[in-house]
Amino acid sequence: MQYEDGDKTDLLALTERVRKVHKEDKRTLSSGTCFGRYRIEALIGEGGMGAVYLATQTEPVKRSVAIKVCLERRLEDEDLSRFLVERQVLARMSHPAIAQLLDAGTLDDGTPFFVMEYVAGDRVTRFVRQRQLTVEQRIQLFCEFCHGVEHAHRRGVIHCDLKPSNLLVTEVEGRLQPKVIDFGIARAMAHESTQGTSAGTPGYMSPEQASGMVDLDTRTDVFSLGVLLYELLAERPFAQADAAAAPALEQRLLAFAGDAGRPELHSLKLSGLARSRWRELDAIVNRATAGAREQRYGSTAQLAEDLQLWLRREAIPAYSSSWIYRGACVLRRHALLATISGLALLSIAVLGAQLVAQYQEVSRQRDVAEETSRLLLSTFQAADPYTYPGASISVRELLIRSAGQVMQKPLEPTIKLRLLSALADVQANLELWDDVLVTRMEAEKLSDSAGVSRDDRADFALQRLRAMVDLEQWDEAANKLDRFASRFDLPPTHPLVLESQILRVEIWEATDQADRSAQLLRELEPLVRASDKPELRYRWARFRGRAAVLAQDGERALAPLNEAYRLAVDFWGEDDARTAATLSDLALAEALAGNLDQAEQHRRAIVAFSERLFGGDSVGLAVDLSNLGAFLQRRGERDKLVESVAVYQRALDIFRQRSGESSVDTATAANGLASALESLGEFDRASAAYRQAADAMRAARGDQHSLVGIVLHNWGRNELQAGRLASAERLLSESAPLLEQGLGKDHPRYAIWRHTMARLRLAQGERVDALVLIKAALPVLVAAYGEDSTEVKAGQATENAALEP
Repeated sequence: MQYEDGDKTDLLALTERVRKVHKEDKRTLSSGTCFGRYRIEALIGEGGMGAVYLATQTEPVKRSVAIKVCLERRLEDEDLSRFLVERQVLARMSHPAIAQLLDAGTLDDGTPFFVMEYVAGDRVTRFVRQRQLTVEQRIQLFCEFCHGVEHAHRRGVIHCDLKPSNLLVTEVEGRLQPKVIDFGIARAMAHESTQGTSAGTPGYMSPEQASGMVDLDTRTDVFSLGVLLYELLAERPFAQADAAAAPALEQRLLAFAGDAGRPELHSLKLSGLARSRWRELDAIVNRATAGAREQRYGSTAQLAEDLQLWLRREAIPAYSSSWIYRGACVLRRHALLATISGLALLSIAVLGAQLVAQYQEVSRQRDVAEETSRLLLSTFQAADPYTYPGASISVRELLIRSAGQVMQKPLEPTIKLRLLSALADVQANLELWDDVLVTRMEAEKLSDSAGVSRDDRADFALQRLRAMVDLEQWDEAANKLDRFASRFDLPPTHPLVLESQILRVEIWEATDQADRSAQLLRELEPLVRASDKPELRYRWARFRGRAAVLAQDGERALAPLNEAYRLAVDFWGEDDARTAATLSDLALAEALAGNLDQAEQHRRAIVAFSERLFGGDSVGLAVDLSNLGAFLQRRGERDKLVESVAVYQRALDIFRQRSGESSVDTATAANGLASALESLGEFDRASAAYRQAADAMRAARGDQHSLVGIVLHNWGRNELQAGRLASAERLLSESAPLLEQGLGKDHPRYAIWRHTMARLRLAQGERVDALVLIKAALPVLVAAYGEDSTEVKAGQATENAALEP
């Protein structure tokens, strides 16, 4: 470390001279106070020996400045020494990353002050978090702080109090400008104090500084910067420290120094980098924060140099000096060239000069294959709305029947399998379900002859079964599931077998076999809980909650669906379609449980997310619109009902365009639209919509399905409210056996039917029949919805009307 001897002598002499100043009373400056060419505007902050004010310089130019003034008229020798040392230190600094000294002097009563440039910035840790800077941007910014501190070191000054509040960042004309401030406890190099002190900030001081060691050097600042580097990258404290625990500070810092006692970066599951890159940063942090200063970087310039090597993907000496690691870094920077060169050298060594020509031809063909696969992958991913939300409309047609095109390419089987899997995922995201099944079938067929492992072959087969379920090919999928485990000789506890069982639950749920699906979910619980597969636990919890929703038990559905949502966020993140679908299920459970405000908030967020991710014409968006319409209708206010009609209509238009007139989704949206119109008293429009819903549901599910019975019941209820009793009688009578057969007489839906039929009998003057029906319905309604629910209160009103003379 080099600096001028004259500068060092002046600084040491000044330090010794100012120690003779006596303690004075504390003072403050109020806003508007003027002295010289400065006017105090506001107090920015204060410490033990000085206060910093925002002030205006009035001449010769007008600008904002920061003025630091002694807090007390008479200070302890060491406090005043620090204040004047800081002033002298700043006078010697001239670096863009250090707040510059502009002026200095004393007030009328002799109180010293100095004027600095005003830095309207934020502390570095908060700045990078709020701006969401990348790892590379954070490290580049950190290196500029290192250069500023190195400038101070070259002038013989150690900062001794580097912490987030003393490292500020501002933005000047689009460029980030770091600033190091507060040299209040800075020391001259080679200064020997007569008394050890641990002035500084706990949690950022080096062990030797915390212990009161007097012969500090630049490596104490290296330690503090290492702590700051860890916090910038991990967004968590390096070590917990507080003033009350100061006697044990050195031991705590030693416990967290190097690589002991704290979570390393590569173990925190941080995003954005490969684990090997995080390990390199761990090595840099560990060296900078080594407990013994002899093991640290000798200067902040060396620390910055290693970080610059990291940014350039070069070998990091602090990580490893082995030739294997250095070679790997070279390969990492020149992967394609290194791979081709390595293969060529190996071929020459093994086969000899006579095989060079043949090897070059093989290499050329492999390069062509790899280029083809990369081209196809980029094409598929360009159509993926998860990756490029705006591209799905323009490239959707490019993906139709793409599986056949891939199979015709002269590619290796493993590459074809990778391409087919990527293509099927994108097709699923674009809701091209027929093409998904074709692609999955091609992948399954190819996996049988591609030499892949048993588990991989089983996985490809299971993906095909999922595609069949998405296309509602229930019976064929169920038959293949019966033979799945035995076909691949998988034990019952194998994760793929458990996945196949959850797929069976989905089939039973869709085919009115709620009791069987609930029983299977209970049997799977201990096996799923014991699994180390979070995605498996997620699927089980979601279907457990959905089963409760189908049973109209919102309270019971909340716990498993909350668990599924937490797992989805951990596994895929909040901005993922699968997470949004889980939140949709949770919102439905919240509505059933009476949490309507929370449910509506979630529904609106889901609709916005779907439209942003998939565009304005996707089936996923239409499903979410339909669910939002149901929530708005359930709120009951007229403005909500009017909005629900518009929401349902938009969903219905999308379903008709994307799924056709005879799909369950189209029928469900038409039923919702009709119900909203019914709530508004527009019975004729509602009747027409119910007719469309019934026709679509019959075409999609068959004449005997319980969903057909639900639509017919709702239509009959509308006719009852319109006063068309004969029509209501016919529709309700037609719906009864479908509900009884599909759901059972103890189901809440059947209880709702009984209530509607009781109202019809009451309107026909048959009070006894009405009373029998409502008394059978009320216990089921109370058990399903609760005493204070709308359904129960409406049933009690019907009962009272039937009892009136």
